Amino acid sequence: MSTTDSNRRIILTPTEVNELYSLPRLSQPQREQYFSLSVAEWDEVNQLEQLKSRLYLILQAVLFKPKPIDKCSTFT
Repeated sequence: MSTTDSNRRIILTPTEVNELYSLPRLSQPQREQYFSLSVAEWDEVNQLEQLKSRLYLILQAVLFKPKPIDKCSTFT
């Protein structure tokens, strides 16, 4: 870890920040794969009663498909 002039700690390099927080660049086949749900995922969604819970689960499912947390080089 290094510090800046303002004594703030820098934990991640600019490359790591970009890798974690930038939008993924997806081709059309990747978009179709990542933004659709499998039968098992739909089964999980359909077990929830509230619409907001269903929507939240769907958003979380598609959010982490293109950039799974455990696949980022920062954590390996």
